[in-house]
Amino acid sequence: MSVENIIKIFGPSSLFVSLLIYFLCRPEALEKWASLFYRLVYFVTKQGGKRIVKHDIQSGINSFSRVLGAEIANYERVGINIEWVKTEEASENFFSDNKVIIRMRHHQNQDQNFVIAAMAFISQSVLRKAKKYLSQSQQESIDLYVCKDLCHRKKPRAEEKFFDYYFAPRTDKSEKIKEFVNKYAIMDKVGMFYGVLVQELNFLGEKVFAQPRSEKIVEEVTNLINFLEKYSNRKIGDEITPTRFQGKYCRCCIMIVGKKFKVQVGKIDPYLNYIDELVRAKIENIYLISPALSQHESLIEQITAQVQEKYGYLEYFSKNYKANIRIDGQRYKVNNLLVLMRSIDTTRFYDEDIEKQLFGD
Repeated sequence: MSVENIIKIFGPSSLFVSLLIYFLCRPEALEKWASLFYRLVYFVTKQGGKRIVKHDIQSGINSFSRVLGAEIANYERVGINIEWVKTEEASENFFSDNKVIIRMRHHQNQDQNFVIAAMAFISQSVLRKAKKYLSQSQQESIDLYVCKDLCHRKKPRAEEKFFDYYFAPRTDKSEKIKEFVNKYAIMDKVGMFYGVLVQELNFLGEKVFAQPRSEKIVEEVTNLINFLEKYSNRKIGDEITPTRFQGKYCRCCIMIVGKKFKVQVGKIDPYLNYIDELVRAKIENIYLISPALSQHESLIEQITAQVQEKYGYLEYFSKNYKANIRIDGQRYKVNNLLVLMRSIDTTRFYDEDIEKQLFGD
């Protein structure tokens, strides 16, 4: 229906409400319009240059935040607000009212402005609850990798500035950070980074309460990263590489629905038998992965329906994504489907003193 017809049928007020809803749901669109407005103002009056930069940056970052919402099931989208400070004022960034507030100096190099704001936003928004339990190298490596992705998707010309300003200095100073980043790159090729790792760490942040940083959690997160990196390097048909991760805090399994015979005959019993084993092992998150083909999708629908009915797991999230899989030593691009089945009975972890208050000795 055209804008003219909407106005005729519902009146101009409904159009205003529709636009308001649209801009509330897509703040990056509002930022783009604000940027265009200030460009016009600047063209006429030569005023408002900083506002153009502000809204350009906010538009790109809001748009990326929307992308993460589609990539990660439990990602909480937050806003961003940039405030320019004078040279003598302190730069800072903090989280307030579901927004990352970034108080920063304006630089003549606009790419530099973008990467500074992007890094500040990522460090305050991604894995905000979980980071307090991660090691410094785990925190920094994730921030670097996500910010690198942000620059690549939303401001490619700023990638070099990001590399010079953040990536090279931090990976050069720490072999551990560099090692983690390399592992994330391998995961990302097959869709494991956002779809599984970041998602599992988000779940971790929601499950652990009032605990100090623990070496046990740090070690378990490192083991999870190693597990996913190893899985990402597996070849098609490999039945030796582990597909299940059973830690204290993270308990997940990656299950391929793709064997030709089972798909052709619509055979779901072997999958359900294996899921029964996973349930008894208290695996909380089951990631079903298959080619994004109608036969496979139909089989996954049957499996998920049975799992929900029989075990009380919920279909928590699903997405299509592009992967690079290994066949005979070569990588091939494929379109995949990922469906997350999550147990409704997940374990929560508290500080020992709180545990005693809640549950006794």
